[in-house]
Amino acid sequence: MQQIRKDNVPWIIAGDINIDLCKYTKHIPTNNYVNNLLINNFIPIIVMPTRVTDTSASLVDHIYYFEGTNVKMDCNIMSGNLWSDISDHLPNYMIITKKAMAKCFTNRLHVRLFSKVNIDKFYNMLYATDWSGVYQSEDVNLCYNLFAQQLEKCFNTCFPEILLSRKRSNDKKWFTLGLKVSCKHKKNCL
Repeated sequence: MQQIRKDNVPWIIAGDINIDLCKYTKHIPTNNYVNNLLINNFIPIIVMPTRVTDTSASLVDHIYYFEGTNVKMDCNIMSGNLWSDISDHLPNYMIITKKAMAKCFTNRLHVRLFSKVNIDKFYNMLYATDWSGVYQSEDVNLCYNLFAQQLEKCFNTCFPEILLSRKRSNDKKWFTLGLKVSCKHKKNCL
């Protein structure tokens, strides 16, 4: 890390480190690990639990960013966890944008609401969908495309993109819930 600091170029350290940062105050080796990163100007980007079970939550997937001083670009960083039940580890993300481009993320966002009502509507719509075209074709690619189109149609109908209110646009929890975000200023986005 000292060599990286001397080079003064941006660095990202990311991975399933398996050191639980939630134990920072109680576990001396974890405390030393974090302090060593902070002393060398590596900033933890993910600060919410990344492994969640019914009985516990831990922060074992890490992303650290060292900005460096040998960079001519002013950056904004956004990060978070995507809520997904595919695994007990939540996928993490980090988005780096130039400050001039960051305005597309500060404007109001479009999100999809995964409420109980919308989920039930989605289940019912899937159940009522006519899948005969998928079953009758002998071409695997055609079957898959028909299936994907039907599924996407149900998804977009039951979980439409809506404009996030101004009040909610400033609430950081929207970035950690795994909601689809779209931007009207695509030419200004990375």
